[in-house]
Amino acid sequence: MLEDVPLELFAGKRFGEYIKEKEVEHKVKIMLGNVAIAPENDDFACNVLTRKWKKNFDLVKDPDTEIVCRFSDWGIVGMEGFFYPAIDTLNAQSVLQQAIRAEKDGFDAVMITCFGDPMLDQIRSLVNIPVTSIGETSYHMATMMGKKFVLKSMVLTT
Repeated sequence: MLEDVPLELFAGKRFGEYIKEKEVEHKVKIMLGNVAIAPENDDFACNVLTRKWKKNFDLVKDPDTEIVCRFSDWGIVGMEGFFYPAIDTLNAQSVLQQAIRAEKDGFDAVMITCFGDPMLDQIRSLVNIPVTSIGETSYHMATMMGKKFVLKSMVLTT
C-alpha cells in the first residue's frame, strides 16, 4: 500500500504526519540492533541500555512509532570482542543477521546502536528498508555544527 505512494508527496512533512493525513493505518516499527555486548535477556541490556535508548527516542519519535531493541543472540559477549579483529568481524555479522530478520519481521527501518557502525554499508546493500546508525548520524550532525569535531573513547587499561 505505501509502496505506491510517490516520494514527492512527503516533501516538507514527517512520514508520520503524511500517514495521518492520508488516513493510512500503519504503525512504524524501527529496530535498534547491536552487537553481542550482552546476552539477549541480560539485566544490563534490558534494564539499562534499552530503557535509556527508548527514553531518548521517545523525545523525538512520532507517538505511533514503535521502537524495538534487539541484541544479538550469538557472538562474544562483552568488550573482549572489540580487541580482536576476527571476533569483531563475527560480532558485526550478527548485526547483519538482525537487519535481515527485521526486514522479514516487517520492520520499517533499522538503526544500528553500536557507534562503530558494524557492517553498515553491507547491510544497506542487502535489505530493502532504511538502515542508519548512531555513529554515522552523529558524525553528520557534528560536521553541520562546526569545522572540526573530536571522538572521545574509553580504553580499558590494566
